[in-house]
Amino acid sequence: MLFFNIYPPIAFVTRISMRRVPDRLGIRPMIGLGIVALVIGLCALAPVHDAWQLLIPALFLGVAHASLFPAVVAGGSGAFPGRYRGIGTTLVLAMFDVGTLLGSPLAGAILTYAKVDGLPNYGLMFVTVAGLILLSGVLYFGVSRKAPTRRGI
Repeated sequence: MLFFNIYPPIAFVTRISMRRVPDRLGIRPMIGLGIVALVIGLCALAPVHDAWQLLIPALFLGVAHASLFPAVVAGGSGAFPGRYRGIGTTLVLAMFDVGTLLGSPLAGAILTYAKVDGLPNYGLMFVTVAGLILLSGVLYFGVSRKAPTRRGI
């Protein structure tokens, strides 16, 4: 309960307070901030044993959600010509579903095999997923061009 009492208000306040940042700095810095916050939040879930310890992950994951979701949708749809932005947005949102389709079995496999091997299953899963997200972020920044600001979209 504590997690979901903290996460939404943090995400809301972050989104409202940072709504002009992409206009000034661009979408890439927002994606970078979101990835860093997401990785920290996931890693902060690994050592949680008591409910009060969910406070830190909730803070970072709320910031991650508020930073990543709009930036990724804007950046992805912005890669399409103006008249096809709707389909671009649809494709970006579909990729979230593809990520869930591929990531959920991976997370389940980590939990299952870690438990069999006597490893800390949830801690290992959170850190592994955080590592994969960090790797995807590094790849994104390594191969992507500078994304346009909202004015350029």
